[in-house]
Amino acid sequence: MHSPFFRIFILTIALLGGLGACSLKNRRDQELPGASYQVKAGDTMGGIARRYRVSAAEIMEINGVLDVASLKVGQYLFIPETEALPSLSSKEKISKTKTPTEDDSKTIDLILPVAKGVLFRAFDKTPERLFEGIALGAPQDTPVHAAAKGEVIYVAENVNRFGRMVIIKHDQIFVSLYAHLERVDTSKGKMVEQGDVIGTVGTSGDVESPRLYFQVRKNRIPVDPERYLAKRR
Repeated sequence: MHSPFFRIFILTIALLGGLGACSLKNRRDQELPGASYQVKAGDTMGGIARRYRVSAAEIMEINGVLDVASLKVGQYLFIPETEALPSLSSKEKISKTKTPTEDDSKTIDLILPVAKGVLFRAFDKTPERLFEGIALGAPQDTPVHAAAKGEVIYVAENVNRFGRMVIIKHDQIFVSLYAHLERVDTSKGKMVEQGDVIGTVGTSGDVESPRLYFQVRKNRIPVDPERYLAKRR
């Protein structure tokens, strides 16, 4: 059993691995909601993290990767909230530390994406039980609705850990993610209204029973969706 100090040290190294950056062709200075990346020969988790300017620890958590040595050529990874920015000097990185802004007080009214969905796993930030969204069980092919008005900014048909997935950007602050879809009924760039059907509940990805994984991010940080459910379908 590793000591707490050893675990903190390893996590620190993983997080520092995500501080590097590079430019992506035709995407300079744009903030992206996420990307699907196929592992190539010679890739390492740290290298992928540096390429997309996210932490290796976050890539591993969101894709269920427990060991960096387990990467396989051809494997698909979802890279969350990627940024394509020029490299920063050490001094500039320190100045990028987040400070409280008026955005922190902003809120949004969401509806439950699945009518009569059964909540069988809730949002949990406890390290031992980390789950950065909610899981809603429902019969196969149950319609999945947009939780709020916004623009579809990502559609994934790759069957990886999250399976078929849709991400909607509601404003400059909030983004919602819908995963394990059986069918996708929308497309990237489409504007949707709250309640519009964007897909159906399914078993795509790493699940055995029909469900929807629903995640909400505020300023790129996962937050408990239930805090914003002002209405229920």
